[in-house]
Amino acid sequence: MKGVNPIVGNWNRLSKLISFALVIVFTVFTVALLKDRLILAISFEKYPLPQFSAFLLILTMVWIIFWYFAAVSELQMLRDHFEEFLVEIPRNASVFTVLVAASVGALVIYSNNIIAFSSIFIVLQISSYWGLWTRDRILRVKFPKIRETYEADDERHKYLDAISSYYFDFPQAPFTVTAMFFGFVSLVISVIGYYNPSKQEILYSVSYGIMIVLILSGRIGYSIIRKKRDKKLIANYG
Repeated sequence: MKGVNPIVGNWNRLSKLISFALVIVFTVFTVALLKDRLILAISFEKYPLPQFSAFLLILTMVWIIFWYFAAVSELQMLRDHFEEFLVEIPRNASVFTVLVAASVGALVIYSNNIIAFSSIFIVLQISSYWGLWTRDRILRVKFPKIRETYEADDERHKYLDAISSYYFDFPQAPFTVTAMFFGFVSLVISVIGYYNPSKQEILYSVSYGIMIVLILSGRIGYSIIRKKRDKKLIANYG
């Protein structure tokens, strides 16, 4: 890996501080906007759906924060290693950005409506699969061309191998499809609960449980694979 200019490193750290500030603002704004849900959950006037809703709300917020920093760090990883190569921006990038951002924001708003939450989650996974397909299509063309520019004994081959393995060997697309499937299962169960008032609380609780496990497992899975990637890169991109 080429050396990092200390000045550039300072700018990167400043950028992270600004991002951290934005995250704090987002968190405070969200809590203020949805504080009634949290108060209801803490009061235990009703149980267990308000508690599931509050936990899903907090978990979704934490997931969004981690997702944001992971995206920023991954972009930095690509810039550090391939800045002079990866310049193509897909034509559908703006549409994808709007779709994902709107879906993620809606998850927070509708965390107390498991039917809406599951539906939005499925849309998010569909858009994520679209994004993965677009990304992989570009990188499968770019990476071989980048390798051709390296000398045979260039140490950058091992970094390219590590990044290629992260993108192509780890089953990100199948994981997204699996999440989509279980999101659909959660949706079906919650819809059945909506039309069966006598079993609604139990079925809604099951749906909440599925979504909570999905988000937690996704976060843990990606954290493990990113740590393995960073170990090979001798860096910490989070």
